Amino acid sequence: MTVSNIIGPLMVYLDRFVIGTVISVTAVAYYATPYEMVTKLWIISGALIASLFPAFAASNNSDASRTVQLLSKSIAATFILIFPIVLVIVTFSQEGLMIWLGKEFANNSANVLRWLAAGVFFNCLAQVIYTLIQGRGRPDLTAKIHLLELVFYLPLLWWILKQYGITGAAIAWTLRVVIDCILLMWVSQRMNPFVYKLILKLSGYAIIASIALALCGFPDSLAIRSILFVGTSLCFLAFSISYLRRNGILGLIPSRAVIRDTTHLP
Repeated sequence: MTVSNIIGPLMVYLDRFVIGTVISVTAVAYYATPYEMVTKLWIISGALIASLFPAFAASNNSDASRTVQLLSKSIAATFILIFPIVLVIVTFSQEGLMIWLGKEFANNSANVLRWLAAGVFFNCLAQVIYTLIQGRGRPDLTAKIHLLELVFYLPLLWWILKQYGITGAAIAWTLRVVIDCILLMWVSQRMNPFVYKLILKLSGYAIIASIALALCGFPDSLAIRSILFVGTSLCFLAFSISYLRRNGILGLIPSRAVIRDTTHLP
């Protein structure tokens, strides 16, 4: 836990020091502002995992099927809450920053904001799996993952920053958190074989989400981005409604099967 608590914050703020060293202090502002804005989404996942840790700790030792159920609903809740916000940010980052901070700031920071928003989406999903591993009593595994990430992250950050500027720093940060998510998924299914199918399903959804974000974020035309945004939003809404109807909102609303079964009760 000590290793993770040292290396984790170090990798969070390391990019700013490298940007100030390689480029300029002014460039740090163009990077840090969208970073501070988009990472506020951690409040949502943080509120969820605070209650998940004791639940995972209890179910890991007594009921493997309950662990899978908790993980499935937690990931779905995080996905449903975070993805639409990230989709809006990725699609309209240029226009939003222009209204908020002006054209010059938007031109320098829009792509940074897009990449960081995508990274935060994956990081929020990873936090749920991270909590599962911690609840199993294996903080040593997450510490080893953080050490491994630090080894490749610093040279990658230094090189890509020189090649692509602060957008490169955002790409490096996003690549790191995506790899972190993949490693955590791999470790979790090794620890608990029952989550294997769930991890495969999550991987598929994450790939589809990545494609959707790329399609909505990178066309130069606002009209094209808006059309893609509407189409993606409708597909996501249909998916969310379908999931909530099958499972209820975090299990608080009975599913259709439960409702049908209870209609014959006096």
